[in-house]
Amino acid sequence: MKKIILSYLMAISMFSPNLSNANMLNSSHYSETYFTKGINYYNKGEYNNAIEEFSQIIIMLPDFAPAYYLRGFAYNDKGEYVNATNDFKRACDLKYEDGCKALRIIS
Repeated sequence: MKKIILSYLMAISMFSPNLSNANMLNSSHYSETYFTKGINYYNKGEYNNAIEEFSQIIIMLPDFAPAYYLRGFAYNDKGEYVNATNDFKRACDLKYEDGCKALRIIS
């Protein structure tokens, strides 16, 4: 049930991006490419590859909350709940409300 709720939350959040986060992502062509690839891998169920792509964004933009948020979903779907919780918490700490919502659902 939690996975279904989290998937619904992810789908909704992808249609309402945080503008300040979007501007941060657009400042780097490479990070935008990693982000798109990460989402594509996630949608295909290739969670390890998605995690790798989102991790590359985090290296380049350590305050880019959506990367933590989406990596959290990939960890969650792999059954790595501690890592998922840590990523959702980090997104929430960065004031990304969707990260806080996901954290409340899985906690």
